[in-house]
Amino acid sequence: MAADDKDARLGQEIQYLGRLLGDVSRTANGEPIFEKIEHIRKLAVALRRDTSDTDIDSLQQQLEQELAGLGIEQTLSVVRAFSHFSLLANVAEDRQSKSPPPCATAGGSAPQLGSLRHALDALAARNISVAEIRGWLQGGG
Repeated sequence: MAADDKDARLGQEIQYLGRLLGDVSRTANGEPIFEKIEHIRKLAVALRRDTSDTDIDSLQQQLEQELAGLGIEQTLSVVRAFSHFSLLANVAEDRQSKSPPPCATAGGSAPQLGSLRHALDALAARNISVAEIRGWLQGGG
């Protein structure tokens, strides 16, 4: 799989997790705090993506004003939302990096170490029959 495909799949998964987190935040905290979190998130994304110095200054000032205007409960909700999103994005990245590519054993290549196919091949190489494996798995020793 090409790096662009993996990046696109990761981006889609992170967006999906972000939407789920938004739904949970809306349910747990109510629409007003959800809208506040979304506004802060959009300002932060725009600030990161903008290249114009005047836009950066304006966006930074808007973001600082939004953050300064938060009460303690709102601040905690915003911090939690951003923290949870960061953790979810890390989980998605870990999940993607640990999953073998769909074609890992295609084309005659050896099964990946730790895969079920690799374990079964190793048992077969030791002349352990399918019946013996089945008996062992069923607790028959």
